Amino acid sequence: MTPAVKRIIAAIVLLASLAGGYYVFSVMSKQEAEENEKKDRIFWGLKKSDIKSIQYTNKYGEFKFERPVNGEFYMIEPRRVLADKLILDRMMASFVGLTQTRVVEENVQDLVKYGLDNPTTSATFTTYDGSGSTIHFGRRAPVGASVYFLIDGENTIRKSSVFNKLD
Repeated sequence: MTPAVKRIIAAIVLLASLAGGYYVFSVMSKQEAEENEKKDRIFWGLKKSDIKSIQYTNKYGEFKFERPVNGEFYMIEPRRVLADKLILDRMMASFVGLTQTRVVEENVQDLVKYGLDNPTTSATFTTYDGSGSTIHFGRRAPVGASVYFLIDGENTIRKSSVFNKLD
């Protein structure tokens, strides 16, 4: 075997090794990214079409919305009217896409320092199968564009980007 053939074989082996390494790394990176997304997404698997009702409370009052199966949302409180489709779509997208940027404190004792003793906004959704959740938003974090939030029934303070806040 000539030296030129040996170099070509070595180059092919090296190239195959690099291609294999790249493939393994990219597949593992995608799986890691998906796992991180699952870990950070609060309501993994929730779809907009799953949401049957929304109750929303902020400084302007309490608002309740419902929709029949495959129908349009209606605001039922404070009065019954057809709800603004864009606003409700944004609310549902916020529930579906709610992610935590960080767990701030587990087994929290002092809600005051996070503004969660008297939340600025609370939002509850219920799905057609009867499940659901309530999220309470507190004050903005002192650093970065994020807000503290707490899920009913849990004792963990989390941070999320302000974009996700249902305001």
